[in-house]
This record gives sequence, C-alpha cells and structure tokens, in this order.
Amino acid sequence: MTRPRPQTILRPLVADQKGVVVLLVVAIIALAVPLVLEANRRVRSGVIQAAAEKTRLQQKWAAEAGVQAAMALLAQDMAQGEADTIQEDWAHKEKMEQLLAELGLSGVAVSVTDCLGRLQMNALVKPPNGKVFNESQKLLWDRFLRPVVTAHEDMPLNATTDIINCMKDWLDSEDDDATTGLNGAETYYYRSLNPPYSAKNGYFTDARELMLVKGVTEKLFKGTEEIPSIEPFLTVYGAQKNKNGKLEFPGKINLGTAPFPVIRALMPPGSEDLAEEIVAFREEKAGGEFVNDISYAGWYRNAPGCADLTIDDSLVTTKSDTFRIEAVAGGEDRQVAVTAWVKREKRGAKVFCRVLAWESS
Repeated sequence: MTRPRPQTILRPLVADQKGVVVLLVVAIIALAVPLVLEANRRVRSGVIQAAAEKTRLQQKWAAEAGVQAAMALLAQDMAQGEADTIQEDWAHKEKMEQLLAELGLSGVAVSVTDCLGRLQMNALVKPPNGKVFNESQKLLWDRFLRPVVTAHEDMPLNATTDIINCMKDWLDSEDDDATTGLNGAETYYYRSLNPPYSAKNGYFTDARELMLVKGVTEKLFKGTEEIPSIEPFLTVYGAQKNKNGKLEFPGKINLGTAPFPVIRALMPPGSEDLAEEIVAFREEKAGGEFVNDISYAGWYRNAPGCADLTIDDSLVTTKSDTFRIEAVAGGEDRQVAVTAWVKREKRGAKVFCRVLAWESS
C-alpha cells in the first residue's frame, strides 16, 4: 500500500512566492507613482504655459488694437485742424479712455506724446556732413543740459560743453584728427574702451545711443532718485525732406506740447522763470475746459509777464507730424506693452499714420 505524499512541504514555497509577488507589486507601484506624478506635473505645466501664452497673445493683440485706435484719433485730429497742442483729444487721458471703452478695449491704457515737443538729437549739426554746428540748436542743448549736469556733483566742470562737442563728433560723417574742442572724441577714442566700438559718424537712430557718447553717463541719461532722467525729453525723429528730396532735421519744437524742461531750455538767458508761466497759461482751465488759445505762433506772449518775450523763431513751431504711442494691456501681475513711433501724413484728402518703429515687451 502506497502512502500519500505529504503536502505540507509546499506551503512554505507558496507563501514565499506570494511574498515575492507582493514585493514586486509594491516596487512597481513605488516606481510608477513618481512617474505618474511627473507626467501629471508636466501636463499641468503645459496647460498653464499654454494658458499663459494665450493670455499674453490676447494682451498683445489688445495693446496693438490700442495703438491703432490712437493712430485713428491722430488722423482725425489733423482733419480738424493743423495745430497740435496738449489741449486736443489725443493728449487727454479721459478722452482716450472713453474711445477705448467704446471699442471694447477698456483693459488697455494708451498714451500719446508728441516727438516734436522734444529736443531733436540729430538737429544739433547742419547737413550734409554734420561738420558744422547748428548754432541755435547748440545753445538750446547747452541750456537744457547745464542745469541737469550741474545737479550731478560728480560730473566734470566742463561736462556740458564736452558732451555737446562729443555729440557733434559722433554725428559728423568722418573720423579724423579734427575733434571738436579739447575733449571731443572720434573712433580712435572709442576703440580704446573695453569693449571697443566705433563712432557712429551719422544720425542717431535710437535715443539710447547717447549713452555711447563720451561723457554721457548712465546716471545722466536715466536719472537717479533725486535727479530726473533726460531720456523723456529727447527724440531721434523729426526728419523732413528738403527741396532736393534729402532728409534733414529742422529741429523745431512744438511749444504747445513741449514739457517744462524743454520749454525752459527755449527761454532766452535770464528768462528761464517764465517757463512756468507759459506752462500754467497753456494748461489753464475753467469748468473743465481749456480757456486759452495756443493754436497760433506767438501765443506764449499772452502768458503773464511774457508780453515782451521773444523765443527764437527757428526753434519753435505749432505743428507736429511724429508721435510716440504706448499701449499697455493686462493687470499688475502680467502686462504686455507695445510702443510705436508713427508719422502722420496727408495725401490729398486722406490722412493716415505710418509706423516708423515698433517695440513690444
């Protein structure tokens, strides 16, 4: 008789196998969980990035639409009259906000400034080669820069004159040994710097280029907490075609739109205090409306104390054709800014704005 084979010896083996399976399952789960979490993180990150990109594009399109609205307002303004002043709709924050709201762009902030209310950097020298100063512009730059340079106590004694001379050397068409004044500078000077670069020997195309000119420090250009920047009062625009069809910079400043530091620089020596009277006269209101007409040449003589004041006619105008438009869309946490420099032109009965330059951030 055959005895049954004992089965108990299999029980430990089966138990061991079950333990191994459990361990394998636990190991797989331990490996899978981080992978799943990482995949989830990447998916969520991708969704968030896609949403952020969508929002950024929407803000960019809204800001660009704001620029277009401002261009339309400028074109409409020219059709209503040739003079340009701070009293017009394009210069009014409230009027601009009203227009944007009507267009469904209430989340966009737009500001327009007149480039011809600024000092035209390229008008400092006479065409065609820039080797000769435009004397009236040279005096204008001296009156504009000197108070600011003097406020910077670390600037050299003759810094104002030296900077103006170096600007001329930067603008003239050639490099030679005939630098302007004792501290002028041509390419041989700029090549000695680290890093080296060459003089432009031509017109400025960006106001920020001024920081490349010898003597112009970043503090002077951008300002400090105590001393304002000079950048907002400068422009590289304002070129017009002469009778020969070539571009030149008349350098005339629109007294109806110029900010106070520019108006002060336009004053004859000893009359600087009258700049405040001119600004106050220009901005005077009654019942929310401007009360003084500033649309014609010589209007500034109606300001208190200015009856006998004479500003160089070669420096002033009442008309403008080049403007800077800045549009900002979005909230405090995320914004998109678009800036356009446009030239307003008229062909026959049609008035339009042509974009000269465009920046977005």
